[in-house]
Amino acid sequence: MTPSAVAGLGETGIVRDSDLVKGFLKHRHSRVRRMAIRSICKLQPPHFVDTVIETLFKDTQGVAAVAESCVAKHIREVAAAPLWDRAVSLGDVDRQVRVLRVFRQLSKWDRLECLLRSVATSADIREFALKELDDWSNHFNTNFTTPTPAQHSTLRALLTQVKMIVSPVRVGDIEFVLKHG
Repeated sequence: MTPSAVAGLGETGIVRDSDLVKGFLKHRHSRVRRMAIRSICKLQPPHFVDTVIETLFKDTQGVAAVAESCVAKHIREVAAAPLWDRAVSLGDVDRQVRVLRVFRQLSKWDRLECLLRSVATSADIREFALKELDDWSNHFNTNFTTPTPAQHSTLRALLTQVKMIVSPVRVGDIEFVLKHG
C-alpha cells in the first residue's frame, strides 16, 4: 500500500479501517508511517492517542512531528504530568521540546504548571522551557479564567522551587497573576 492509499483511508475510511492503518506504523519507510499517524488521528479509533504518543516517543523525527501535531489537537484526552514524566525519563531533549510544544494547547493554568515543572527538571531543557514561560506570560490575558484552589496551591509550591532559576521579573509577574487572578 502506498502512502497515498494510507492517507485515503484516513480521509474516507471508518473507524474499523484503523486496524488496517495500524499495520503501517511499523512500515520501513517513514513517509508511510507519517501517513499512518495522520490517518489514525483522523479516524480516532479507541485509544488512538496512546498509539500516537508511543510514536511521539519512539519514531524518527519526521514521524514524531506528525504525532506531536496529533497529540496537540487531542491534548484534553492526555494526562499532562505522566506525558512530561515519560519525556523526562527518556532523557531525549528533542522529545521534551515536542511535549512542551504540545503543552501550548493546554489551559492557561495547566500549561503554567507544566512549564514550571519543566524549568525545574534539567538544565538541558531549561532554556526552551523559559522561552515557553515567556510566551505564556505574553499571552496571559487571552482569557480570564482563574486557577482553582488546588491549582493555586500547586503553582505557588512550584514557583517557590524555581525562584532561583526564573528571572525575578518573571517570578514577580507570576506572583502578581496568582494573587490577582
